[in-house]
This record gives sequence, structure tokens and C-alpha cells, in this order.
Amino acid sequence: EFLKETTEKLYHSAQDYAVLKQCVMCGNDVSSQNTVLSVYSIAYDRCVHCGHVSVAKQPTQNILNEVFSESETHSSIYVDEKTLAVRMQQVVQPKIQWVKEHYIKRYSKTIGKLVDVGAGGGHFVAGARIDGIDAQGYEKSKASQKFCEKAFKFSLENKDFLDINTMKFDVITMWGLLEYVQEPRAFLKAARQKLSKDGMLIVEVPRVDCLGTQVQRMDGAVIARHMDPTSHVNGFTEQSLCNALLAEGFAPVGAWYFGMDAYEMIVQMAFHVGEDELLDRLLKFIPAIQNACDHGKQCDDIIIAAVPI
Repeated sequence: EFLKETTEKLYHSAQDYAVLKQCVMCGNDVSSQNTVLSVYSIAYDRCVHCGHVSVAKQPTQNILNEVFSESETHSSIYVDEKTLAVRMQQVVQPKIQWVKEHYIKRYSKTIGKLVDVGAGGGHFVAGARIDGIDAQGYEKSKASQKFCEKAFKFSLENKDFLDINTMKFDVITMWGLLEYVQEPRAFLKAARQKLSKDGMLIVEVPRVDCLGTQVQRMDGAVIARHMDPTSHVNGFTEQSLCNALLAEGFAPVGAWYFGMDAYEMIVQMAFHVGEDELLDRLLKFIPAIQNACDHGKQCDDIIIAAVPI
């Protein structure tokens, strides 16, 4: 219900829109795009050149920023103290190890300075600091900033990463950021400028061609994550992301496929049959189903590691 209300406010009540004339990833004309999914009556259109999917008529970035900086509901899952320990152990630590392994394999040295752009509640920054990395983060959500100060005892930078040009970093991470912004290439360009010579960019984005999206296409689907136009105005393919990385001066050097498609499918089943307890009853099936999706590259998430060319 919250997402429906937010969609109404963002897309149907607001007067300030940005209408896409070019694909935000490859730059080609979008006049011949095809609608692949509609969520809360908002269409996602696919670029015929690179496969990237975007909401064609978007609220301006200022409106999106205002919604996310003030909304505690959007950030609630990332600032839940009850799940802090589990999130650090099961989400943050595996990502830190993956980043470290790729960086050390590439440069035969440890990471010096790291910045996390769109840092959420500061979990990754905190984990990196515990691991001995000189890490800082940028975050616009006020609820997330407050959570970080309370949970981790440090502050996130309330600045625009695109405007920072005085620092060089060994690693720049963007965990689930580019799907929120109208100009994802601007962040890739900025990252290229702010990376050190032995630098690495880590980007995590939602994949549009996956089981989760197929389930959300079904009649009566209830959207609470993944292709949600109140936050995810972009959906990526490997082609759209890697071509944009190459165009901005990066070479992809590693990929990690994973997702929550099995969870998405069972949640939709529970809604469809009207049995709230169905998720609990079918939990044991999730790892096996998701493992198949991940290995078959039908999962809803991908992380790409890229280095400057």
C-alpha cells in the first residue's frame, strides 16, 4: 500500500517529469522501445539496442531525492536493528571478502581507501572498517544517516558524490545505487575520475531478465521489491551495464550472480492463494530453487567488478 501511494505521488500527482529521449546506458534513440513490464500502471520500456529497461517518463531527480532523503519507510529494511547482526554476517561480510579477493588478485596488495556511494545504513562501510580498510560512505537518506550514527558510531557524508573531486580512492562501491538514478552513466564517469591508478569499481544492480521479473509480470502480482518504480527506475542487462562501463573507461574483470527470485516466487504464490503461512511452509525450497537460478543466470541481481582501462 505504501508503494502504491508513493507511485501515485511520484507519477500521477507530480507535475515535474523527465521524459527519456535516449537510452540512459547506450545513448541510442528510444522512440522504438518496447514495453516489457507495467507496475502500478507505470511502464518499463526496453532499449532495442542494449536491452536496458527504464521508466520512460520519470519524476525529476530532485523529486526522487526528496522522497528518499525524507522517507523512513523506504529505508526501513536497511535500518532495522533486529537484523543488524544477521545482515553484517550474511550480506556484508561475503561482499567484503569478494571485493578483497578481486582487488588482491588484480593488484597483489591490500585495499587502501574505499568509498561506498549510496551507503544505506553504513553496514558495508562499518564492515570494511572492521576489516582494516580506510572506508567512508555517502548517503542522502536522513533515516539511514541516523541509523549509522547510532549503530556504528560514525557519520556518513551527506554530500553529492558527483561533486567531490579532491580525493582518489582504491575502491569505489555502488551497492544497489544505479537503479535509483536518472543518469547512471554520470556515476560511472565520476567513479573513473575519482579512482586511483590501481583502482577498482564495484557495481551491484538488478537484472531485469530473471525469474523474479517473470513472476512480477503475472496478473495480480503484488510488487514489494525488485521492479518497483518508486525506487528502481532502471533495470539492467549484462550488455547494458558492461557496454556503459567500457564506454566510460572500465574493463569488467569479475561477476557474481545471485538473487531473491525463489523468495519472490513463493511470496507471490502466498498472495495468490491467500495463505500467509505458505512462505514459512516452503522456506526449505528457497536455497535449491535460488541456486538453480543463480547458476543458470536467471537471478535478479549481479555484481560487476571493473578496473580502469
